[in-house]
Amino acid sequence: MTVKDTCDASDVRAICEAVAAGEIAACDPALGYTGELVTYSTINVPGYAPAPYPSVEIACNAPTVAPAITVTETDFRSLPLTPSTISVGPAHSWLPVNMAAAVYTDSQPQTLTTTLLGAPVTVRATPTTYTWNWADDCQPTETTDPSAPWPSHTVSHTFERTGTYTVTMTTTWTGEYSLDNGTTYTPITGTATTTTTAPPLTVHELRSHLVDTLIT
Repeated sequence: MTVKDTCDASDVRAICEAVAAGEIAACDPALGYTGELVTYSTINVPGYAPAPYPSVEIACNAPTVAPAITVTETDFRSLPLTPSTISVGPAHSWLPVNMAAAVYTDSQPQTLTTTLLGAPVTVRATPTTYTWNWADDCQPTETTDPSAPWPSHTVSHTFERTGTYTVTMTTTWTGEYSLDNGTTYTPITGTATTTTTAPPLTVHELRSHLVDTLIT
């Protein structure tokens, strides 16, 4: 709200504020108002010779609006997400050719804290998709199933040739953020990824041999 009044008295501000008392009363008392001393000219006023005259522009003070805080995909991807732990094949890191290697990963969400625009923000990341790259000629396996340790596993891969394979697994994370210390969460648009590399897995070809004596 801006009120302009012509005041020719020596106390320009007091006169203008008195004239605009009704408008000033409509201002929020907690915020108050601002009166800015300005000078106008009568050059375009009929019947008046061109001359400057003082006035005061009065305006209600507006509340300060805090900037909205939104966690973007770029913000999400910049967070130090911990890559998922993975297990590939037997604990001794080798298996026979054409034997299925059981794989599994951790499906637990993780919570991180950060600061945006000076405000604390809690971010919760949840794994949703797992993409296994077998490091052979086979296509990667993408699944929403984290699997489980052998013999309860639901994801596996069979290596058809001998060699040493370094399997990787990429986790796709969805996120949500909280501005009230985890009481309520808002979904984050977009995803983030992490990649985990397993220890090398050696695939052997087992051969049988005839022997004269019993091997114990």
